[in-house]
Amino acid sequence: MKIIILIFLFLFPIFANDNIDAYQIIKHLKSSFIPNDISIHYSYTLSKTINDLKKEKKREIMIHQKFYNDKEYHFKSLINFIYPKQIKGTSILIWENIDSSKSYRSIFIPGINREKELNSKNKQSFMGLEFNIIEFYDILNNNNYHMLNDKDVNYVDYYRLKSKNDYDNQIIWVSKNNLDLKKIEFFNKSDLMIRSIEVFNLVKIDDIRLLTEFVVYDHLKKTQLTFRTIDYQINSNLSETIFQKKIK
Repeated sequence: MKIIILIFLFLFPIFANDNIDAYQIIKHLKSSFIPNDISIHYSYTLSKTINDLKKEKKREIMIHQKFYNDKEYHFKSLINFIYPKQIKGTSILIWENIDSSKSYRSIFIPGINREKELNSKNKQSFMGLEFNIIEFYDILNNNNYHMLNDKDVNYVDYYRLKSKNDYDNQIIWVSKNNLDLKKIEFFNKSDLMIRSIEVFNLVKIDDIRLLTEFVVYDHLKKTQLTFRTIDYQINSNLSETIFQKKIK
């Protein structure tokens, strides 16, 4: 299960770009985009074109996320669906343990007033494309990156970092000018691009940057998800009670 995350905060770089390596870039991104906690209100549109007819679904979600520097948790997240009214009140709770076998995920359905734990079978089918966007912590937590030695003029403005494991690999595009994240491409074990995330807008808030507009492309399903930030709060000292389990 890829880790659910919708946080994209990036500090301005302090490195000398001529001497930078993959380890420094990943360390910079990893240390920069994780605050103590964050709440983000997103609107997003799922688009798909069938027989030249474009179909769209619009939704809104509120995500609360708290990060930890202990030996038990990476983070806890609560995703609340706000719109449309048919799914309003539905929520997803995630406890991401350092020991992944102890991680917990559940969905609360208000219509039946019930919380159901998501196991390895049903969590992926429920999440679908809409929650594959939030894989950044896993990606940046992987230290197995190397810099691609690109000579093609199309890549002259970017560092491209590649990571590979037994089942897939990713290529991260980072601006040489300011070390901002620009794109992430996901490939299967046959090196076929299956998905990509493209960043369109970032804003600076004090010493950090928040990704406010990005698009997720599913190249197999021929769909795209466009995310836009409506509102946010950073380091507001979120209470632990927000992330309590309803299942005892």
